[in-house]
Amino acid sequence: MLFTKQEEIVAILRQTLFLPLDDLLVVTKEFINTEATRSGLHCTLVRYDLSNLNN
Repeated sequence: MLFTKQEEIVAILRQTLFLPLDDLLVVTKEFINTEATRSGLHCTLVRYDLSNLNN
């Protein structure tokens, strides 16, 4: 589970670096929250309407 500020950072990373989900998960676990999960990260991206890199 990510806190709100952590979600905002993840959203900014996704928007600027265009990282795929698995790569974003590695960065998130390494630098933001070691307990982040792939499904939790996906839910965050859906909430911010960033789940699809093609948009």
